[in-house]
Amino acid sequence: MTAQHAAAGQLQLNYWAEARLQRWGHIAVPLSSTRVAIHGGYGRDGKKLRRLDDVVIVSSDGTVAPTVSSTPRPKARERHGAAAVEGGFVIHGGRAGGAFGDAWRWHDDVWRELRCEGSPPAPRWSHAFVALPGDACLVCGGRGDAGDLDDDAYVLDPATQTWSRVAAPAFPVAFACSTSDGQTIAFGGGRAARFADAAWSELALDDATAAASRRLAACVCATARPGELVVAGGVPADEGEVGGVAVLRIGEDVKCVAEAPLDVMRAYPVHAAAAFSGDGVVVFGGGVPCLSFAPVFGDSVRVVMT
Repeated sequence: MTAQHAAAGQLQLNYWAEARLQRWGHIAVPLSSTRVAIHGGYGRDGKKLRRLDDVVIVSSDGTVAPTVSSTPRPKARERHGAAAVEGGFVIHGGRAGGAFGDAWRWHDDVWRELRCEGSPPAPRWSHAFVALPGDACLVCGGRGDAGDLDDDAYVLDPATQTWSRVAAPAFPVAFACSTSDGQTIAFGGGRAARFADAAWSELALDDATAAASRRLAACVCATARPGELVVAGGVPADEGEVGGVAVLRIGEDVKCVAEAPLDVMRAYPVHAAAAFSGDGVVVFGGGVPCLSFAPVFGDSVRVVMT
């Protein structure tokens, strides 16, 4: 079932309900221009609610197909990080009670644990995990069993299975993303910085971008346009209402070029995941627990620039 809404700021939002995508704390990784892999999170398994360990493939035409993954495979988890690597993806961390610090690689339905050497990051969840040029991955921010992890950053080389520590940004990272032209940008607390040559350089933000950077549990994804990102959902730190969709363009500074509110009766992208697919960015799922009633799960929404 799909609903289409014209939105402000040259954005079109197309909502659709799909039970297998109604989860939170999962990851979404593009495998190609038309296929996205969804892994893990917290959602429904038949009549039960639990943390998940499945991989689901979503095509740009809306087809949803579960896969049969190999064993051994990573334990069920939520709020882990993931990045696309050579037609598959790498996951890191997450939680299921306590924090995980392991890393796994998925390709063609086969999981392989990365037995890494070097200086690994502390186990964590809700962290940034971003693909760098050359198939390396950057880790920063997040939360561990002892509290927030705001002052460290690491690079994982999946080919050599080696961790190395690098400089951390000068602010707590809420989310980070790599653009289609290879820029790696971290955001948090009204600030942003670009990572290049193992160093960070801060970027100026306009007011709308600064507001988007303060969101907690938002999801972020690159578009096909160079230097462009979509930030969706999350909860603004100073408000408590679910954030909408913001399109950010990165040059010497970062500007918000389009915004649109979300219909929170349909989509509820808190701890959601986003990936580019087809002609736009798709925000998959999200939701919140509820102590009095059943958990709230949001529908998915495709964001298209018109």
